[in-house]
Amino acid sequence: MTHRKIVSIVLLFLAAPLIAQKVATGMRHVKKPEQNGSVTVAFDPTPVGSTETLTCGYNCFYQLNADACDYSGMITLVKTAAVPFGVTNLRKGTIAAINANDCSGTPVSLPVNLQAGEVLAQDFTFTPTAPGSFQDSQIYNLTPTNSPNEVFSWILQGSTPAAAPAITAFAAVPPTIRPGQQTTLSWVTSGSTSVSIDNGVGPQPASGSVTVSPAATTTYTGIANFNGATMTASATVKVSPPAPPPTPYALASPSISR
Repeated sequence: MTHRKIVSIVLLFLAAPLIAQKVATGMRHVKKPEQNGSVTVAFDPTPVGSTETLTCGYNCFYQLNADACDYSGMITLVKTAAVPFGVTNLRKGTIAAINANDCSGTPVSLPVNLQAGEVLAQDFTFTPTAPGSFQDSQIYNLTPTNSPNEVFSWILQGSTPAAAPAITAFAAVPPTIRPGQQTTLSWVTSGSTSVSIDNGVGPQPASGSVTVSPAATTTYTGIANFNGATMTASATVKVSPPAPPPTPYALASPSISR
């Protein structure tokens, strides 16, 4: 399991009577405000069956000072992110602790009321069970006290690593033929965009097969293209001499003596 911190923030400005109340959302050591209703949490490529955890995403409310989270409000759940993502360890902490690099807190469940100086902290996990790219959202209603509601989304994005480029198989079956007979070249690649085979075979799909009928022993080389890089593999087809003709033999006739 790996752990990584995110550095991003969103400040959502809400209309309200008198001095406007606002909601602050971000990760630990957040200093860069953005004017939108979401934050994207991007996981590093994670192998199937492994888990990456990004810690200490938080939501709070403020009136004058975002760094102080100096206002109150309620946070309710609209939508939970689905597998392979998880939003875990919801806890009520303080912005003072977060600014001191301490993301601890008291476990809570939603809905939760926050007072001035308090934050809702949470961690995000990504545990892929199959290869691919994934995205989902954890959506909250953020409602500052005596102010309109704002919908906010944690957008979770993750993927598995790309397959390592390789030619995993390249063979001729059968490997030995006689003149005029055929054999099948077969190959399998991962991460390849195209394959080319010499000795007149030419361009081919990344994985596949083709029949050949060389007149003499021939080595076929497949060149796999991996986004500009190449990798090669070879297979030799042995052409045996033709079978010798059958040996003639004489049929003796019995002689009859009288």
